[in-house]
Amino acid sequence: FDGSASASICSGHGSCNGDGTCTCAAGYRGSDCSKHCPGHVDGAADSTVCSSNGTCGADGTCTCAAGYRGSDCSKHCPGHVDGAADSTVCSSKGTCSSAGACTCSPGYRGSDCSKHCPGHVDGAADSTVCSSKGTC
Repeated sequence: FDGSASASICSGHGSCNGDGTCTCAAGYRGSDCSKHCPGHVDGAADSTVCSSNGTCGADGTCTCAAGYRGSDCSKHCPGHVDGAADSTVCSSKGTCSSAGACTCSPGYRGSDCSKHCPGHVDGAADSTVCSSKGTC
C-alpha cells in the first residue's frame, strides 16, 4: 500500500499494516480507525473521553463508571457520590435512568425521590395515600 491508500483505508487516523489492517492513532477505534468516543480531541490523552467518567470501547462507545449515565457519561442522578455505591442515588427510593433522572418507587416523588406522598407507608399498598381521596 502506498501512503495515500493507507490514509484512506485507515480514515486518516492510523497506519495501514502490511496485512491490510489498521493500527489506529490514540483515541481512534474500529477496524478502519473511523470511530472515537465522545470527548475525544486529536492530540489529547484519552483521559478526556467519556467525560473522564468512563472508558472508550473498541466500537467507539462509552462504558460509564458506576453512577454515571449518558452516551458521554456526563450525567448522574441526584445523590450520586464518586466512589460510593449507587445505593445513595435517588435517595435510595428510586432508580437512575440512562438520561440521569430518577424514576421514583411508588409513593415517592421529587427529582431525587426524597418526598413521599401523604399517607404513604413503605411496603404497604398506596390505598391510604392522600387519605384515599386523591392521587400523588
